[in-house]
Amino acid sequence: MGGKYSLEIHHKGGNVHRVSGTYREIKPPEKIAFTWCWENDPTSSESMVTLEFRDLGISTEILLTHEQLPNAEQRERHEQGWIGNMNQLGNYLNM
Repeated sequence: MGGKYSLEIHHKGGNVHRVSGTYREIKPPEKIAFTWCWENDPTSSESMVTLEFRDLGISTEILLTHEQLPNAEQRERHEQGWIGNMNQLGNYLNM
């Protein structure tokens, strides 16, 4: 697919984390897949994120899969991060 992205995550305590990757698949309005790699972290390896969107009429279901994480600790940390992000998105959309 191509195309690159980068983003910064700013935490309340002042920490800033940077992530970048490449889009692997974009299929509007159903699916987006991209690689994920933390910048400035020598232990970070590239992983894969896929978001699938399912139209439920008055709402949309999102299936998020984050694969190829190197160990259980990383899987747990990313799971908590994605849960937090989805909760924030839900709060924003319900404003």
